[in-house]
Amino acid sequence: MRVHVTDGRLFLKTTASTFDVIIVNLPDPQTAQLNRFYTLEFFQEAARKLTGSGVLALRLTAAEDYISPELAAFLGSIHKTLHAVFPEVTAIPGETVHFFGARRTGVSGGRLRGAVWRGCGRGTWQPATCASTTFRFA
Repeated sequence: MRVHVTDGRLFLKTTASTFDVIIVNLPDPQTAQLNRFYTLEFFQEAARKLTGSGVLALRLTAAEDYISPELAAFLGSIHKTLHAVFPEVTAIPGETVHFFGARRTGVSGGRLRGAVWRGCGRGTWQPATCASTTFRFA
């Protein structure tokens, strides 16, 4: 694994490399500087730089026990935008919602969920993400 510490959008625009995984490890999009990593255009750029079975991963603050209508609309907007680019989108709920957009179907639904469930037994995921509940966005 190689970590690139630079502006993510600039890096994706200028690199010729492709990646199996792109992780957006940023705070919630509360400023114009951060918002640009949660747009249709950024998700499209990231998808172009992923391998055929590549996955884009990001996380956003949510709530384990109550999601307000405003938060639901925000998370639903991100989910819908990801789905406009990626044929398969998986969301793992909890105090932090982890979103995974896969370049092709069967990637996040199979390998990713298996990895998540294996992680539950080792305590690497929040308890809410290990619950057997259905998590859907409208």
